[in-house]
Amino acid sequence: MRSLTSDFPAVKLELHERDTTGVLDILEVGTIDVGIVRTPFMVGEFECHYAAPEPMIAVMPEGMRCGKDPSRISLEELSTKPIVIDCHFGKIIHDIFVSRGLKLFMACMTEDVRTTSMWASRGMGVGVVPRSCLTETELQEAKAISCEKLTSISGTPKPPTICDASKIR
Repeated sequence: MRSLTSDFPAVKLELHERDTTGVLDILEVGTIDVGIVRTPFMVGEFECHYAAPEPMIAVMPEGMRCGKDPSRISLEELSTKPIVIDCHFGKIIHDIFVSRGLKLFMACMTEDVRTTSMWASRGMGVGVVPRSCLTETELQEAKAISCEKLTSISGTPKPPTICDASKIR
């Protein structure tokens, strides 16, 4: 961002924070020209550029006991805890648990990974979010999830990140 603002000082940026559906809606009507999204969605008429998939992590309040390893947690260990997830990842996570014969208790479904992280940090359950969502949220620990199939783009052919609406106008 620093190079953008120094190389193009006359470019005006307006940030509109929405969930994926909200970003796609304001792209379609022309409120914004570029959108950055994380979750899987139908590409449709958008021109998209993709980032690499990232692993999902488990976030929880500091001191919450979850799993034997201090840095990783297995799906089997997660299956013993209430889970907090963004609704966009619900089917993906459910299908992975079912394919391994594990029970899944979705204690809370949210519409945004930031909300997932916040509720997990408050003790609602273990949040499952993409690694890039990890922030310096107080009272929160994070562990890698031992499942290569569980990524931010599980269930989609490519991970959409930046969409350009100018191609559909």
